Amino acid sequence: MGASVERERSADAYTGVADILPSQYFSRFRDPCEGEKTLMLAVLEDAIKIYKKHAFARYFHMKALFDETRSWIFSDDVGLPFSYCRICETLDINSGIIRK
Repeated sequence: MGASVERERSADAYTGVADILPSQYFSRFRDPCEGEKTLMLAVLEDAIKIYKKHAFARYFHMKALFDETRSWIFSDDVGLPFSYCRICETLDINSGIIRK
C-alpha cells in the first residue's frame, strides 16, 4: 500500500468524514421540491415563449405548436402534475394574469 493511501485513510479516520461533494453536503439544507419547481418554471417559460413567438405563425407545424400551447394554457385541468393550473398553483402564480 502506498503512503498516499495510508494518509487518506488516516485523515478519514481522524475526521470521521468520508469524501463527499459539497452538493451532497448542502443538499440537506435545500427545499426537497426545488428541482421540480425549477422544471415547472422552465415548462411555463417555454410555453409563454412559444405562445408569443408563434401567435401569428404561417406554417402548419408552427401553428400546430401554437395551438397545442394555447390549449394547454387555457385548460382548467388539474389532474396532471404538469398541467398549466397545477404549475401556477405550485409556483404561486396567478394563472389568470398570464392568460390575459
